[in-house]
Amino acid sequence: SYLFKDYSIDCDSSRYKAYLVYAGLMLLVYPLGIPLLYTGLLFEHQDVLCNDEAMDREAANGFPTT
Repeated sequence: SYLFKDYSIDCDSSRYKAYLVYAGLMLLVYPLGIPLLYTGLLFEHQDVLCNDEAMDREAANGFPTT
């Protein structure tokens, strides 16, 4: 079978199926991976974020990004 809008794309080819799997994985990575990344970063730095003195020190130093 072929893609309706572009008949040069064969929907039964191995390349098309590989991209279909890749697209499915990315549909999971983005909505799950981004929140998990930020949760991990917040958890890693919770000692500074929950400490007012540490936050004042970080603000005085310009909040280094590295």
